[in-house]
Amino acid sequence: MKHYYIFFALVFALLAQAQTFEPIGLEGLQILSLGIDSEENLYASTMQGLFFLEHGKAWKKVDIQETVLAIAFSKAGKIIAGTLQKGLAYSMDKGKTWEYTPLSEKPIRALAVYQESMYVGTQEGKIYQSQGEKWTEIASLSGSVLSLFADSKNLYAGVISEKDNGVIYFSQDAGKTWENRILGKILPKRIDAHSSLIYLSTNHGMHFSTDAGLSWKYAGLKDSIQDFILLSQKRVLAGTKEGLFVLSQDGKLWVRIGKPIDISAMTLDAKGNLYLGTHHGGVYQSQKSFFSLEEILSIEEIISVRDIGRILIQSWDVGGGNFFYPKAKVRVGISGKTAHCVKMFSVTSDWYMKELQAFYCSDGCNYYFNSQYFRATTRWLEFRLYDNMGYVIAREVREAK
Repeated sequence: MKHYYIFFALVFALLAQAQTFEPIGLEGLQILSLGIDSEENLYASTMQGLFFLEHGKAWKKVDIQETVLAIAFSKAGKIIAGTLQKGLAYSMDKGKTWEYTPLSEKPIRALAVYQESMYVGTQEGKIYQSQGEKWTEIASLSGSVLSLFADSKNLYAGVISEKDNGVIYFSQDAGKTWENRILGKILPKRIDAHSSLIYLSTNHGMHFSTDAGLSWKYAGLKDSIQDFILLSQKRVLAGTKEGLFVLSQDGKLWVRIGKPIDISAMTLDAKGNLYLGTHHGGVYQSQKSFFSLEEILSIEEIISVRDIGRILIQSWDVGGGNFFYPKAKVRVGISGKTAHCVKMFSVTSDWYMKELQAFYCSDGCNYYFNSQYFRATTRWLEFRLYDNMGYVIAREVREAK
C-alpha cells in the first residue's frame, strides 16, 4: 500500500503545481463579470466601473458611467454591455465611446452571442435578437431573464418567475416557439452547452439536461455556483464561494482545485489561462494553462486514489416519533483507510442540504445516528464519508420514508 499513498501525494502535488493562482489587480473590488475580447484583452466589471487589462499591462478604467452587469463581444470587435441604469450599450473602440440601443429596459443581466447574432434578455422578461443595428423582439416571457444561451437553432433562457420559481424556457426554432420547465425555488444563473449536453448553474448546485431541456438532473455541488466554464463535454470548471471545482469525466465527483477563493466570475483565454473574479479580492490568474492540465493530469487518477471509502447501512428506522419532526435512527458501518468523519444530511426536493449529525470515524467502526428532521421538506437522507483532507470518499442516499 505504500506506493499507493506515494502516488496519492504525487498526484496532489502535480495538481497544486498546475493550478496555482496569483492576484493581478483590482484588489478590494467586487468583480461582477469577466470577459475577453478578440485581441485577448481582459475586461472586468465592478460596482466602481468597467476596467480592462490590455495585453497583461496595467488596468485602465473604461469611460462608461453606468454599472456593467454583463459583458460580451462580437466577432467584429464590438463590446456589448448590459448595464444597471440604461439597458444595453456597445462600443467599437475598446470602450472609448459608447452608443446606447433602443433597449432601455433596465437592468440587463443576460447576453448571448452566436456568430453574427446577438441576444439580450431583460428584467421585464423580453428577449431581443440583433444581426446588425436592428433589434427584434422574439419572446415575451413571464419573469426576469437571468441567463441566455444560443447556438445554431437552439435558445435557452433562465428566468425567475413572479412566484420566485426558476424556469427554463427553450426554443428549437430560433425563438419562433417556446417550451418551459419549472425547476422550483432555484435561480438559473448561467447556461452553457457542449453538443447535446446542457449545463445549468444555480444557487443550489449544478444541473444538466441530455434531452434539449425537457428534463433536468442534479449534477452535484450543493453550494451556489457563481460561474462555470466547459473545458469539454464532461469536464466542467465551477466557481463558488468555497473555491474552484472540477467535475470528473464520469460526472460523479467534484474535486476542489487549490485553496478556497470566494469566486464571483470566471473566464478563459485562448491559451487556456483561467481568470477568477472574486467578491472583494480583485482578479486572479492561473499560472499554468488549463489546457495543459488536461494533458498532464487526469482527474480520474485522483478519483481512483481518493474514492476508496464505503458506507454500509446496517439498520434503518426512519419516520417514527413526532409526525412533523420524526426521528432518523440509522446504524452505519464505515470502511476506508483514510476515513475521518461521517455526516448525515436531510435533503429537500430542490437539493438544499442541512447537516443533522456528524461523527469522527475510523475504518471498520460502526456509528449510530439518532436525529430529527423536518418531514414536510425532507425527501432524502444522505450520508457522506470524508477523508482527513475534507474530501468526500463515499456517499449513500435513501428516501426519507
